[in-house]
Amino acid sequence: MVGFIACVALVFSILCFYEIHTLKKDKAKEDGGKSRETFAELLRGLHGRQCEFVVDGALLYLDIAYSVRGIVADSDDDWVLITSKKGKKVLQRLFRISLIKDVKEIIQ
Repeated sequence: MVGFIACVALVFSILCFYEIHTLKKDKAKEDGGKSRETFAELLRGLHGRQCEFVVDGALLYLDIAYSVRGIVADSDDDWVLITSKKGKKVLQRLFRISLIKDVKEIIQ
């Protein structure tokens, strides 16, 4: 009898953890949509200005581990184009606004 109650309690706790995880995921999706719209509006005002972008996760295929500095060349509701210099080379990086965690304008 004690074993049966323990199994029921275990199943119940697993279901509770699953529901908590689902609720957190739904809240993150809602927040992600709001921040994407906010960053899209912010980037429209930053065209031609030097900024630092902190990304949500490492974008190693774009050579961005944590952050990148560059001039905002163009942006729309989903994408942003960054132009930066690395030595004598001029690099252009295009990535989604949903991957941006923070934007800081660099005033010289």
